[in-house]
Amino acid sequence: LERQPNHIDSLLGLGELCIEELNPGEAKDYLKKAELALTKFNKRTKSGRLYYLLALAELGLGNKDLAYDLFYKSSWNMDYLSVSMTYIGAMDIAKGNYELALAHLDTAIDYNGRNTKAAAFTAIALYKLGRVEEASTLIDARLSIDPLEHFVRLVALIIGKIDADEFLKPCLSDINETIIDIVCDMDVADLHDEIKMVFDILPEKSVSANYILGNFSDAENTKLGDA
Repeated sequence: LERQPNHIDSLLGLGELCIEELNPGEAKDYLKKAELALTKFNKRTKSGRLYYLLALAELGLGNKDLAYDLFYKSSWNMDYLSVSMTYIGAMDIAKGNYELALAHLDTAIDYNGRNTKAAAFTAIALYKLGRVEEASTLIDARLSIDPLEHFVRLVALIIGKIDADEFLKPCLSDINETIIDIVCDMDVADLHDEIKMVFDILPEKSVSANYILGNFSDAENTKLGDA
């Protein structure tokens, strides 16, 4: 960027890196510069990547309505249609618009049949609508393809299809990290009661898990114990 301040790939890359490092404000700065360069001669971009990353940045800044619109803008391009519709569907769930969520998530799955995250949110939306049997059938179908898809298995736990022991038994990796990764997705849908329920099944909570739950004293005690 010192040699070419408007180098688009560098601006997009730095924006994405800042998002990964939980610095959405700086990410937005890079991405807005990239937008100016990308749309200088053509208002329609060839890829949805720019607006997808901008949506993530705005989501990180708490600007949910703006993020929602940017995910829509990103979905105009095929390369980011499925993942953007997944976020839109999750945000519909947060608003209680479950039927609309189903429509958006169905589009996400139409364009990427292996989009397990969209399937998990679909099961949640069905459950919220009282269509538990349909949610259960969807979960069975997905787990028949990948029995260790933990987000879908977690939804099975939430709707009462399996119990905590059944969920935990196949989890061979760090269960705290597995849960935290899924909870970050669930948070987009404002599934706060479900998130607390999920954390309650952990035999031992990590420092990160306690911080997410707001159990700051427990987190500090865990750190001291590790030390």
